[in-house]
Amino acid sequence: MNFTTSTTDCDYIDFNFHGTKEFLKKEFDFEVFQIDWITAYAKIDWEFYIEARSYGIKEFGAYATKVVMELTIDLYKDEKQEDSEEKEFDITDKIKDFEIKTETTQSDQFIISDVDIDFDSKEITITFN
Repeated sequence: MNFTTSTTDCDYIDFNFHGTKEFLKKEFDFEVFQIDWITAYAKIDWEFYIEARSYGIKEFGAYATKVVMELTIDLYKDEKQEDSEEKEFDITDKIKDFEIKTETTQSDQFIISDVDIDFDSKEITITFN
């Protein structure tokens, strides 16, 4: 069964970013001195599966298949840090080849709770709780 979770529908997903400043410089040629905050707008496609055998259910779970994402970043471009600037980046094309990993916890529900994006290792980890 296919599902889509969007951050416009839920505000409980925690996002963690690693290597953001270097990623912005490399992919967008945009220099950042310090990031104040990041807001992610994401749409995550995922599937729920059941592996059944004649004796019953062997396994069930969920895994992410696609991530579409835009970032709004409040940043400082220089050391003075007097005026921050809000900038939007559509990173969907830049992360389309990232490896998507899925982690699940022992629970009776499948809700995306965390999204970790590591720009250095090119990995996106989706955690279901």
